[in-house]
Amino acid sequence: MFKSIHRLLNKSEVNLLYTMINLNNVDSYKKIKLAIKYPTTSLNILSDFCRKIFLNQKITPFPRYIALYVTNRCNLNCPMCVNSSYRAKHLKQSEINLNLIKKILPELKKYKPFVVMSGGEPLINHDIFKIISLLSANKILTSLTTNGFVLEKYVKQIVNSRLEFITISLDHFEEEKHDQGRGVKTTYRRLIKGLNKLVVIRDREGTPTNIKVNTVIRKDNYRDLSKMYDFIEKLKIDEWALQHYSFINPVARKVINNYVSKNHIGNYIIGAEINSKSFFSKNQIGILQDQLNDIAKKSKYYKTRLSIKPNVDDLFSYYQGDFASKKSYCSWPFDSINIMESSKVTLCLGNEIGNLKSSHSINDMWQSQKANDFRELIIKEKVLPLCFRCCAMNYVFDK
Repeated sequence: MFKSIHRLLNKSEVNLLYTMINLNNVDSYKKIKLAIKYPTTSLNILSDFCRKIFLNQKITPFPRYIALYVTNRCNLNCPMCVNSSYRAKHLKQSEINLNLIKKILPELKKYKPFVVMSGGEPLINHDIFKIISLLSANKILTSLTTNGFVLEKYVKQIVNSRLEFITISLDHFEEEKHDQGRGVKTTYRRLIKGLNKLVVIRDREGTPTNIKVNTVIRKDNYRDLSKMYDFIEKLKIDEWALQHYSFINPVARKVINNYVSKNHIGNYIIGAEINSKSFFSKNQIGILQDQLNDIAKKSKYYKTRLSIKPNVDDLFSYYQGDFASKKSYCSWPFDSINIMESSKVTLCLGNEIGNLKSSHSINDMWQSQKANDFRELIIKEKVLPLCFRCCAMNYVFDK
């Protein structure tokens, strides 16, 4: 039954529902506290679910999930980064600042979306803790994703800001392998030192921050994921998120280029370019599947809860580079937006629907003809070529 409910919920609803209602070993007291602390957010989950079931309405009245790209600057040089080329083109454009958040605060207070701060590296934005504190003071659920390089320096500010969720990127328990994947030496040591300090101070102060480590499945770690879970469990954090690798193969690139040239839509494509059709060989996928099976068994008794994204129904098809079937689905255009550099507001794939420099209303952009035209395209075509390997997609393959 829960799987059928999961299928009907959108991405932001799943994130919140997992946290507040029904996720593995989460302390029930913590779930209840979150639901009480953010009653409007909790009610939004239920009302959106009812609208889908009884009224067949996909589009939420206001975006429930706002990805706030507070800066394009980054202090690392990750070879696998899917945003590096985009950042390079827009590096000099203005960052998100406190004044912008104050401008949209009335709508955020009214609709109570889940605001996730990302980048670049959000901790190098000078206004980041002022932004978090302002949102938290107004009962707006907040999250931040960091590479952990300067985490130790800002631990006390993180705790004092009352940030509810923090995600820290860690791709291997071996220092050398993690640092190679991040392009800067000492990254691992600095991250682990900061993470351990955050756990100690969070627990000592009794603050609510939920600590998650995110690991991207890569060629240098896919054999070690079960051991990685053992390592994660010892960190005494709340959650471990495994993320399937996002890539674009030559066949997909050709199809994407043809599609973009014929259609006037954005071209912000998620996925690192590879030179062959497959990211993993069939033998490697078999090893990865065994690792995931071991992890699933451990998740039944480990205290650190597990999540794996995106949802993939056929691991072989995913990593062999097949196109997903039209049975795949994505909720992002129907419940979520991005606020990016220079105050521009976009749906997925970089489809700009407005700019907060010229408008005070996110809702006007959300309900605009431009936004609705793109949603109609998604409803009509189900899956676009540009969605080849996006972490927001729920992948279904023709077997």
